[in-house]
Amino acid sequence: EAVPSLNERLQDKDARVRLSTVIALGNIGPAAHRAVPALIETALQDANFQVRGRGASALVQIGRPAVPAVGRELEATDPHVRRWATRVLGQMGPVALEAVPALIESLEDVDKRVCSSAAYALGRIGPAAGQAVPRLIEAAQDNDKALRASAVYALGQIQRDDEDPGKGS
Repeated sequence: EAVPSLNERLQDKDARVRLSTVIALGNIGPAAHRAVPALIETALQDANFQVRGRGASALVQIGRPAVPAVGRELEATDPHVRRWATRVLGQMGPVALEAVPALIESLEDVDKRVCSSAAYALGRIGPAAGQAVPRLIEAAQDNDKALRASAVYALGQIQRDDEDPGKGS
């Protein structure tokens, strides 16, 4: 299996090798689940912005196996890391369903940018995030305009009716 060898390449001195590695791990998808801890470290700390960005994309491509580890980053002391985690979970969409309770808690973060990003992530998860509706209704009345906008977006995505209007009810 290539994943252990690729994991080692995440520490390569050459940014091109690290970039190729995160792309390869993302292409492997869920089978690269053992690389998740190293990918999180790479996505948060690599000196090269392209490697960081593609590292986050690789986590999204790995999907469900990455959700618990990315979700734990919602408890980080650094608000930039918490915001990063909400963005990655949001990009995962419905696959990140198990992170809904933690994202709801993130609506109470002291950093309004984290709150706004958490609301947006809940919207990307969609109707399966229905338990967030009461808190999103409150967030839609917050003083912070970005949080209000994200909460309204999320409410529209969570409560959308995907039924065909021509079918009748």
